[in-house]
Amino acid sequence: MRKLENGLSERTLAFEPGFEVHGEVVCRTFQPSYVVTRDGVLIAFCQGRLRGGRDDDPKVILTSRSSDWGATWSPARAVSGRINHYAVSAYLSERDGRERVSVLSMVDLRGTEDIYDRDYGVMRAQTGIDIDAVGRDTPMVLCRFDSGDDGDTWTMETLLGDRSPLNHRYSDGTLIMFNAVGQVHAITQGPYRGRYVLGGPVTVVPEGEVVTNYFRNHPQSGSAVIYSDDQGETWRVDGFITDYLANEASTVSINRGEELLVVRRLNSRGMLKAHVPLSEVRPGPMQRIAHTSTDCGKTWSRPFLVGISGVLCHGTLARGGQRLLFSIPNGSDLPESERQRGAIYFSDDEGQTWRHKVIEPETFSYSTVGPLNESQYITLYACSSMGQEGVGCRVFEDAWLDA
Repeated sequence: MRKLENGLSERTLAFEPGFEVHGEVVCRTFQPSYVVTRDGVLIAFCQGRLRGGRDDDPKVILTSRSSDWGATWSPARAVSGRINHYAVSAYLSERDGRERVSVLSMVDLRGTEDIYDRDYGVMRAQTGIDIDAVGRDTPMVLCRFDSGDDGDTWTMETLLGDRSPLNHRYSDGTLIMFNAVGQVHAITQGPYRGRYVLGGPVTVVPEGEVVTNYFRNHPQSGSAVIYSDDQGETWRVDGFITDYLANEASTVSINRGEELLVVRRLNSRGMLKAHVPLSEVRPGPMQRIAHTSTDCGKTWSRPFLVGISGVLCHGTLARGGQRLLFSIPNGSDLPESERQRGAIYFSDDEGQTWRHKVIEPETFSYSTVGPLNESQYITLYACSSMGQEGVGCRVFEDAWLDA
């Protein structure tokens, strides 16, 4: 275990921008995720943003490792070639008796084509994406990056057909976007024991509307939970929350695995004005929108409010034993949109009530949180609003939360 002062560690940096990869400089490190192998190796991942660092600029998936529970970190390395990908979610599985580290990410094909000036041979050589196998009119694909040697080497698979929830017609319409943001959660008890679940924003093009080959031609319509019953080989979805009210989401199992809880981020004001009836629920500055599901995401409850910061930033929901955790900028005493005062919210009653402690007094943006070992937790977060100053790491214990 890592020795902590009063149950909380000093901040370390898991990633720092400013180094070169694939001939370009990483200017931002953003949207972290992590796993801990059975040998106790902590492996972190994030977006490495290139050029201007905007959402539509080229990116790579980066990884860094720690053998001392986050006290020190190895130099960052690239998992992927240059792609236009979005958030990353990491998880562990077993294949042929060996532990496998996997990272799931959604890739925008139009943005990736532009990186390579539509030279599809070079694009395939550097990214592994075969545009003819994917389909030239496909907006986005779900890709999985795998390592069987604790992150020393990586392979990539594009999940197509029935292995991916994307680009299929459902009762609500055609799903063209699911952003794999946050952490994959394994359900450990109840009727869905062993299932992997992941919450995120979706774009579902309603029946009767023309599906284009660029996802930004369509508004984000809500949230969903994708799931896997074969340790991440195949991902599916059974239902959506297409209310245009909130998008980025995180999920965890509650009540002994009988239900899912999903906590969501409110949509931008422009989208709300365009799509959401005025009678819909409106969270206050210290509230967030949530739903529950008794059928693992096929159907969802009406939205209700939970006592978690409503700052417009993604936060991650996780389980540590009997305690639920949620990482998010607190934003109290500051304008609602400010990504300051990172907080760990925690619930001991399956998400009905929440308390919090501020873990980072400065900027705290897209983050993840969860168990590190049998007695400690970890949070990884962008140290600036969009990743300009690296990805910070802090380790904490229940004693710090409860003090």
